[in-house]
Amino acid sequence: MKICMLTDAWLPVWGGGQEHVKQVAKILKEKYEYQVDIIAPTLINPKFKFSNFFHRVWFAFWVLRFLFTSDYDIYHSHNFSTSAFLPIVKLRDKKTAVTVHGLGKKMVGGGLLDSLGIGRLWLWLVLRVWPFDYRFSAGNLDGYLTVSNGINIKEFDAVKAKKDPAKFRIFWIGRKYDPVKGVRFLEEAVKKIDNPKVELDLADGIYGREKIQRFKQADLFVLPSLSEGLPIVLLEAMASKLPIVATDVGDCKKLIETAKCGLIVAPGNAVQLADAIRVIIKDKKNYGENGYEFVKKNYSWDKVAAVYYSSYSHAYSKLQPQ
Repeated sequence: MKICMLTDAWLPVWGGGQEHVKQVAKILKEKYEYQVDIIAPTLINPKFKFSNFFHRVWFAFWVLRFLFTSDYDIYHSHNFSTSAFLPIVKLRDKKTAVTVHGLGKKMVGGGLLDSLGIGRLWLWLVLRVWPFDYRFSAGNLDGYLTVSNGINIKEFDAVKAKKDPAKFRIFWIGRKYDPVKGVRFLEEAVKKIDNPKVELDLADGIYGREKIQRFKQADLFVLPSLSEGLPIVLLEAMASKLPIVATDVGDCKKLIETAKCGLIVAPGNAVQLADAIRVIIKDKKNYGENGYEFVKKNYSWDKVAAVYYSSYSHAYSKLQPQ
């Protein structure tokens, strides 16, 4: 089976959606022997660097042409901008799929388009109107098959790092420029704590061993997002044996309360964030160990890929002549 996976960002722009695509594509190729091609801005010719919002629009319309001229059994989009064009391949009698990784209602850098509500309209069209054959979601979303996210626990176990006993380091990693990630609320919370021992470590654009080391050098991971699905960074923090403070968005509350690995606060509330951080500073309990054991037992990329394989193979059987 030939599968095309579409995502509107790749290195040097990296996040949970890109990690998801990378890991799943690898397993589908190696374990299930599918042909999987990833179509992303910096993997194609011409390459798109995405220095601003308009480059994303440019790439989306490049994809529009690509959908008319390429030949795959299934076209699977992992972002809203390319998902909006997938009904085109339905006209060519091809199968379509979408995976929802988050539910931000604004386009990053959208400006006027956001003020006109274009982001919300686009979201509604993709989520509820377009005729996808398969609908997946990293987190719990009504009408979608939950595919979850995964973690390679061995990669985290292999990396060692020392913490600074004179500091209490709070770690965050993600897209600093994206307001939906809520970094400003975390920065405001740390100011409210006003403790010289507390150090905020914000990371963007780090990968591999360096990323894992930064996790393991920290004492606490905070996710202050205004919107998420099931963030991979939470699984990474758990694999690093960190206690977690996160906002009640997506599946964050369910994951953290089930694993008993941290505290949940309301999104967009710096006061609650500061209070929760103070609680963890005083007593980390067994949050780190609880999270590690839970993620080790319940989350792997093999399980994620198996969900896709089951759905894809069903679609493929319908493509074959009877």
